[in-house]
Amino acid sequence: MTQKTLVIGDIHGCFFEFQDLLASAGLSDGDSIIAVGDIVDRGPETPQVLSYFQKTINARSLMGNHERKHVRAARHEVSLSLSQQISRQQFGDSYQAALAWMETLSLYIELQEAVIVHGYLEPDIPLDKQNPSVLCGTMGGDRILRERYNKPWYELITADKPVIVGHNNYTRTDQPFV
Repeated sequence: MTQKTLVIGDIHGCFFEFQDLLASAGLSDGDSIIAVGDIVDRGPETPQVLSYFQKTINARSLMGNHERKHVRAARHEVSLSLSQQISRQQFGDSYQAALAWMETLSLYIELQEAVIVHGYLEPDIPLDKQNPSVLCGTMGGDRILRERYNKPWYELITADKPVIVGHNNYTRTDQPFV
């Protein structure tokens, strides 16, 4: 049997919906789960979602703009939005440990079949040289792309493999953007 990889976008603290998705995916013990980031904030069960990715061996998450903002706010570089302040309250005494874990998250994952990032990619720049703001999909990363290019980033990518992202609903429908 072939090992499967389920890539999930933007869970945003919705643990029970995430569990429903996993149940319907029909994964086996050897299959893996990759979240594209933004596993925290907005939903009512942010600590449970983060705990799942901390404790589940075959599951990992990228750093999305929401995780990055928590980390940067802890360094006093930015302020938390209301949804992030609520998440901080949800974590309670475990917030510092959650921050420490979020800080370890990767900005991208390169699989044999695809490249996975949370936000965007800048064309013709190697993955390890990409701007973290671009990879995470921050407002600053969006501004960088608008200032440097006259087309959407995804129209300029000439990679050998597909790029899987979360962050935006490019089609404005319930259909995936390919």
